[in-house]
Amino acid sequence: MQIKKVNSDKLKREYDVTIPAGDIASRVEKKLKEIGKKAKFPGFRPGKAPVALLKKNYGQSVLGEVVEQMIGQTSMEALEKENLRPAMRPKFEIVAYADNADLKYNMKFEILPEMPKINFEKLKLERLKTGVTDEEINAGLDRLAARVKNFKKVERAAKKGDAVLIDFKGSIAGTEFAGGAGENFTLELGGNQFIPGFEDQLVGAKSGEDRKVNVTFPKDYHNKEFSRKDAVFEVKVHEVQETLPPEINDEFAKKMQFDNLAKLKEAIAKQVEKDFAEISRTLVKKELFDALEKKCDFHVPEEMLESEFDTIWKHAVAGKKDDPEFDKKAEEKLKKEYKKMAERRVKLGIFLAEMARENGINVSDQELSGAMLEKARGFPGAEQKVMEYLSRNQTALEELKGPIIEDKVVDFILAKATIKENAVSSKELLAAADKLEEEAASLGTAGYVSAADEHGHIHHGHDDDDADDDFDDGHHVHGPGCNH
Repeated sequence: MQIKKVNSDKLKREYDVTIPAGDIASRVEKKLKEIGKKAKFPGFRPGKAPVALLKKNYGQSVLGEVVEQMIGQTSMEALEKENLRPAMRPKFEIVAYADNADLKYNMKFEILPEMPKINFEKLKLERLKTGVTDEEINAGLDRLAARVKNFKKVERAAKKGDAVLIDFKGSIAGTEFAGGAGENFTLELGGNQFIPGFEDQLVGAKSGEDRKVNVTFPKDYHNKEFSRKDAVFEVKVHEVQETLPPEINDEFAKKMQFDNLAKLKEAIAKQVEKDFAEISRTLVKKELFDALEKKCDFHVPEEMLESEFDTIWKHAVAGKKDDPEFDKKAEEKLKKEYKKMAERRVKLGIFLAEMARENGINVSDQELSGAMLEKARGFPGAEQKVMEYLSRNQTALEELKGPIIEDKVVDFILAKATIKENAVSSKELLAAADKLEEEAASLGTAGYVSAADEHGHIHHGHDDDDADDDFDDGHHVHGPGCNH
């Protein structure tokens, strides 16, 4: 094998590799002999067919297989010999090849940049901490109580906050449609269970009254067939019901599967404490990534950058196709912001992945199994299907490993950094979290917190961008101000 460097420009590398004809011929002949042991031809006993006959019948397919294998093998040997680590899969092109002649192919790729040497002990970060007060616990109790409201029939006109027991039947252009009818349905007015405008038109209704409700399906309605269409609902009001919040006591706690109110409060306190800790970690992680980004002044591989930008842009424009304000000027401005985001993601993703490699940080089988189970739990009723999908899809498994490795690398760095604990109120902590989410929302993504994707996970470059689309989910910073 001969290796010739053709180009070396920044991170770009190009090599010509030549494989001697004799190496290919001997590999083909060996493969044909293996096939010959089982091949059956008229007039020949199994395993006794001459090589010429085997070559005539299997030669081209075997040659193609051997060439592919030898390009893969020799390219790996060339990379090892040159001590190079490609950022993504190299691109191959056969330059010259004929029967009984040397094979010459071209290999183009970008290498991973050299990492800066950062003294993590000199990183100065701030961690916001807060305690759990009775106010947060009581707010948690109120949220639970709101989920288990009691209803009492009243003889008066319905108002917002009441519930109405109704039958309804909808039609579009005079034709009834699937899913547009129901009987004895309890609808809370102001609960936003139905499409906008429906509940408002039942305010003031009384028991026994018939009402006609006119609505327009929103443009982003999940069933595109109904998008922006006008509908009429014939509604029969059977009852008006007043909502009564339950009394928060031991009986209420037992309905929530706790022994008593004290135990329920204790559980709420633990959950709020966990939520606060997650928010605090998200904030310090963002601060850490900001600090690391300033120190990671290396060039990023163009192919990785383009791939990351394409992924971001695909999701960004998905919901803007029908937005009249999304003109060429808005598009160019957004592209500029997203290109900056893509560079940040790739840069930090490479750095964190390299820190994991250099410090022997990896994912254990137990951690991976736990991540698979957690993913599967997000699809009730299809857990087994999801587990099977993950087990046979290496790309999906790598995507699961990413956040685990990243969290371990972040912990590794934070353990060395100088972190100042700053005691704040819960309102100040939540305000800081809201500000972070507002920054992300301004770009239509949570990407600014992230090293590589909108969930703050290390990105592993690969060719199958849609491999995990079947089982995708979103993440949200939870806290006492959250409704779920």
